Amino acid sequence: MRHDWTRWGRGDCEGYGLEIGHGNVRFHASVSRGKAQGDSDGWVWWSSINGICRKEHTTLEEAMARVEFELRIDAEQFARDYAGYKALREQPTETGPSRLA
Repeated sequence: MRHDWTRWGRGDCEGYGLEIGHGNVRFHASVSRGKAQGDSDGWVWWSSINGICRKEHTTLEEAMARVEFELRIDAEQFARDYAGYKALREQPTETGPSRLA
């Protein structure tokens, strides 16, 4: 399901995914359980967004909250940037009614 966290795996191999958007405007987040770096006995949660920004977290809730925080910032910035682009493209030009034909 899009727009909500989905669980995958079982037991020690557990993770969650979140996908929002389509095509070039797509946000894909992953949170998975794994071994802590440098500590073979400890478990941590890893988060990544669009395959980058891999970060380590102590709890699942912390990892999901961080992803949702980053999504909120990026989505709001995209919406502002797109609104500005659209407004500029809809302005009349010297040669015609607008740049959006």
